[in-house]
Amino acid sequence: MKKILLASGILVAASSIQFVQASTGNINFTGGLTTATCSINGGGGSDLDVDLGLVSIDDLNDGSAAAGANTRITVDIDCTAATGLSNVYMNFDPRSGSGQDSRDSRLLKTVGDATGVGIGLINGANQILDMRAGDTITEPLTVAADGTARASLDLRAAYVVNGDPVVAGEANATLPFTFTYD
Repeated sequence: MKKILLASGILVAASSIQFVQASTGNINFTGGLTTATCSINGGGGSDLDVDLGLVSIDDLNDGSAAAGANTRITVDIDCTAATGLSNVYMNFDPRSGSGQDSRDSRLLKTVGDATGVGIGLINGANQILDMRAGDTITEPLTVAADGTARASLDLRAAYVVNGDPVVAGEANATLPFTFTYD
């Protein structure tokens, strides 16, 4: 009797096993190489220093990018041997720098003793770039007859209230970026 119950128990268990079918696929990489050499602001450097200055708490942006004090950032791109290129893209990687603000992930997290603010990058349409969505600044390259190309990327930066109580103090940040071209 025990053998029959054991056999029927195994049969019931075996019939209730579900098989999972795996899917397979490919990652297809595309791209190419260019002889173009591009530099920022006409030099070989790769760091941009932006001084936001001392901003009164009363002048802080309210999260809309329309109010408060902000600092203009102009990034001039100069490229040689740029034949065939038409656009430059500036991509940001906040996670590799100071990080995203914990209260408003559109903003860059500040480092220092100030609280209640993050740093917002503001585009030409007066909108805060969304750091969590990987927003990109795009600008067409103007190519001259000799094959050199130039672009000027304009944006602004500002301290933006993030919802925590605002306390005065130092508020610095680092935001890695990458340029790509097509």
